[in-house]
Amino acid sequence: MAEHLSNLVLDELAAGLAAPPGSQAHVDGCESCRTRLEAIARARAEAVASPRYHAIHAQLNSARPSARPWWLALLAPLAVAAVLALFVASPEEPGSTRTKGAATVRVLRGPDGESISAARIGERVVLAVGAAGRPYGLVAAIDAAGTVSVVWPARGRLSERVPPGAQARLEPGFEVTPGSTLLLAVFSETPIELESARRAIERSVEEVRKEGRSPLEVSPEPLPSETARAQALLVVEGSR
Repeated sequence: MAEHLSNLVLDELAAGLAAPPGSQAHVDGCESCRTRLEAIARARAEAVASPRYHAIHAQLNSARPSARPWWLALLAPLAVAAVLALFVASPEEPGSTRTKGAATVRVLRGPDGESISAARIGERVVLAVGAAGRPYGLVAAIDAAGTVSVVWPARGRLSERVPPGAQARLEPGFEVTPGSTLLLAVFSETPIELESARRAIERSVEEVRKEGRSPLEVSPEPLPSETARAQALLVVEGSR
């Protein structure tokens, strides 16, 4: 394994997940990848140590799947809950020439676009992403029952070009509905087939369910052509 490992593989190692064969051996012998892995591990530890992480984790453990998944309202219009961004900003991969910064997915509230981590049922919000220089993107939603849906683009066969900017708004607006959901934004150099992506994420969800864990804890396998991703956990205040 002569080339440097991707940020996705390093994140799998930091999370204790199954990584491609030879990954750990490569890190042991590569100072650059070892330094990047240490940075990712530190960022993950800081996130898990935060009080907000534990508050959200406790709420998820007590939450019940909603009878009506929030993403069903995305068609007219989209619906979304409050968000706590759980992605870890990964160090730039060696040799890359990307726009500075990590890929992001956020939920914004109000005309000023305030980035929020909590919202009430009925509030109006909008999804926003930053592709960090990658041209194509898609956003998938995974609810507490394990249902997977591609919510952006809302139609078509392939992922679409991401609007420019570090915080590109994906209109129309959203109305908050009950039920926790995990958002997964995937970015790439070439378009990704949406249905293939949805099925691949479903397979990862099934593996998590077999382990007795919540679908909201899934970290899907990298999609073909994927070069960056961001995740956000959607939590509605007062959901049961």
